[in-house]
Amino acid sequence: FFYEHFHRLVAIIAAIFTGITLIFIRKSLWKLNKLIVIIVTSLIVVQIIMGFFVITSKLNPIIVAIHLSTAVTIFSLIFVLLRESYLEIKKRRV
Repeated sequence: FFYEHFHRLVAIIAAIFTGITLIFIRKSLWKLNKLIVIIVTSLIVVQIIMGFFVITSKLNPIIVAIHLSTAVTIFSLIFVLLRESYLEIKKRRV
């Protein structure tokens, strides 16, 4: 019961964070932007597939660990994109 609600909360927070990030990325000229966005998009597809396997395997610890590590990687890459884009925008305004 708790796992279902926690998972939804994390998904909502990730969606909000991703939306804010995309606003900043749109204005960014950072060269690695496109590469990281492609990697994140690919990892999101992997994350969805892993989520399916987590449910069908009845929370197999190895699959859950892979699912969690993929989520942490996505979160980290989005954070890097947000930070770099914000710093770049801030430099241009000063």
